[in-house]
Amino acid sequence: MPIRTPFVHPPCGRQWSGQRAEHCPACHETFASTRAGDAHRTGPHNARRCLPPATAALWQDARGLWHRKPYPDL
Repeated sequence: MPIRTPFVHPPCGRQWSGQRAEHCPACHETFASTRAGDAHRTGPHNARRCLPPATAALWQDARGLWHRKPYPDL
């Protein structure tokens, strides 16, 4: 298995790896997918802001990545 070099966001020092993970430059939380990252943003496009991930129905894994909850029918 290849070794993955972590990404680092210099302003906050957070590190993550994975092709699907994304980091919010506004609140410095890291998300397992774009869909999870989008779930923590609210407001009109010209005035978007971050919600605390736990209040946006997201859960955090042991690596610190926030995930969307699975659909009930899956």
